[in-house]
Amino acid sequence: MSSPEKKYRLLSYFDQISLNMLEEKDYLTEVSLRQAFKPFLESLLKEAELKKSVFSIVFMDLDHFKKINDKHGHLFGDEVLKYIGSILRLSFQDLPCKIFRYGGDEFLLVFPDRTCRETKKMIQLLKYNMLHRPILFKNKFFRITASYGIAGYPMDAITADDLVKKSDVALYFSKHQGRNHITLANEVHRRRMINKLILLLELVFCAWLVWTTRADIANALKLTETVIIQIKDKALEKNYDKITLNSGVVLRGTIIQETHKTLTISQNTKHGPVAVFLQKSEISSKAYGSKTSSEKRFREYTLQSPNPHDE
Repeated sequence: MSSPEKKYRLLSYFDQISLNMLEEKDYLTEVSLRQAFKPFLESLLKEAELKKSVFSIVFMDLDHFKKINDKHGHLFGDEVLKYIGSILRLSFQDLPCKIFRYGGDEFLLVFPDRTCRETKKMIQLLKYNMLHRPILFKNKFFRITASYGIAGYPMDAITADDLVKKSDVALYFSKHQGRNHITLANEVHRRRMINKLILLLELVFCAWLVWTTRADIANALKLTETVIIQIKDKALEKNYDKITLNSGVVLRGTIIQETHKTLTISQNTKHGPVAVFLQKSEISSKAYGSKTSSEKRFREYTLQSPNPHDE
């Protein structure tokens, strides 16, 4: 047997193995298994290289699938996977699209002879179908969404591993854009730069806003401080002693010393406590605030203490 014939038969043998693997289906979603993806993609790469054709792959990941399982149970999670398998097959039944279940809630879709832009339009059709065909479970409708990353041969990569990696990066970007998004691999860098520019502009605007309104902010802070002090003073007002002078002036504070002829009251000011010394002849009335027992004992003690001003 000549060497070319032997090589042809060897390739045919491996092609048959790949074909058999493609025929095996995932029991929940009824799409091809993960182990069939790599042989199929390698075969497609060889064909595309020979024919100078293009193709695209889509990395698809369901949004919040773990939360769905945790909240509604694994039985509902299985129903969601069956629903996804069904809607994928129905959406692309008339297209030469191969669908693989890559992980728990991850799928890989391969579109031969389709550019990334063309593939994006097909994924938009899938999104439309998922939006208008929610899943029914226990008499309730649930809308399921997914995020997508698309990479194309030969525009984004020329090897199987690089194609999967590029589509995975695009998928990751879709997830961080708010989910239920489609991202092309060749758009990731540009869109990241746009997001950074938007963030920078927002920071510049905030800085400008703070700078132009700094006087208003300072006045607002001062007013807030004044209001807080007034609120605190109002709350403590019942604890203050009240002294009314013959002139009608009212003093509020804490009587720290009192004899039969004089009285000293401490008042809180913005510069700190100030002691005011008064003759009782100047006072028309006084009222004690609600004090603790220790303060009352202190007052009783000071009433009996001699005052040097009385001498």
